[in-house]
Amino acid sequence: MTSTAKNLLVLCLFSLSTAVFAHANGIYTFLPGNQVDISVNNMFIDSTNGSGANETLNLTGSSVHLPGGNILPGGNVASIIDLPGTPCNGSLCSFNGPALSFTSNASGFQITGQSVEDYKNGDVYTGPITYLSGSFVAGSFLQEGSDYGELFDVTTDNVAEWTALENLSPNLSTTVSATSLLHDQIALDFYSLSGGTADMEPYVTATPEPATLTLLCSGLAAGLLRKRLARNKK
Repeated sequence: MTSTAKNLLVLCLFSLSTAVFAHANGIYTFLPGNQVDISVNNMFIDSTNGSGANETLNLTGSSVHLPGGNILPGGNVASIIDLPGTPCNGSLCSFNGPALSFTSNASGFQITGQSVEDYKNGDVYTGPITYLSGSFVAGSFLQEGSDYGELFDVTTDNVAEWTALENLSPNLSTTVSATSLLHDQIALDFYSLSGGTADMEPYVTATPEPATLTLLCSGLAAGLLRKRLARNKK
């Protein structure tokens, strides 16, 4: 076997394994690693907008309770597992503090809510600020049963506020700074029958789709087998 064939075979085996373990239950799959993972719960589908390439989800809710009894429309941002460019993983960067909501419609999505400063000043509320927002990527709407997926281009990323939010974690011994996702593409996987939950991460396509990998690796294996049989006949 040539070195090129060996390298390709190793790539096939590695890529197939990551494709299986990386968010196997989502419409859009993600590569494992230190990527932002925003979890949202208590949402429901108000409607779908448009049709064909322009079909999008209209997600809302009423579970985000602010100081003073106010309620933000949208789903509740329940956890920030990690933010890119920071040294913490898993529970070290768990969401803690301000009340944030998530909504999406035909135009895109928004994460808005209480500022970190308001939260630190005794859980007050002086008005909403935008943490992250993005525009819908036409043609990205997908549905498999009760699960849905969409892609967004990030148009607003309040890096200073994300950094302040992450540094609320009691597990951090040093100050960290979030990396901007501005102009990046992120994916939303929404599970309507699992408490109206969703997961958001940067959309990375560095690994081919599983079906493509299967065809590629099967072809490589068949070619190697034919060469082996040909040598045995000599």
